[in-house]
Amino acid sequence: MTDDVEKRFERAMFELGPELGKGFGRYLEMLRRDGDAVKTAERLINSEPTSGFIWLVEHGKLDWSVEALVVNNPEYHQLFEDKVINRARRRLSDCGYFDVPPSKYGQATADAINRAVSAKKAC
Repeated sequence: MTDDVEKRFERAMFELGPELGKGFGRYLEMLRRDGDAVKTAERLINSEPTSGFIWLVEHGKLDWSVEALVVNNPEYHQLFEDKVINRARRRLSDCGYFDVPPSKYGQATADAINRAVSAKKAC
């Protein structure tokens, strides 16, 4: 059963690629290098927001994020530790994903993410 779920998750991860805008090439490279879609998703969720994630925020397309893929599909929860799912949910929540129509979480949220990442690097 888990093998089937992993295969469906991998397919879904590759389907997200074209929606990532300027981060598409790096995203595909990471998927191919890791050779494991679950590992790639964990790396993306556990890292600082990527340029691809920020692009999705700016364009109101968080539905196409790895975080949304993991959080919105309970079938995939068995592939991840709770802390990874919770981190993905928190990131989406911080961007207003759950309580704001997509057209409202655009540039302002992306700017806030960029400021947070810059401040963290400065520390």
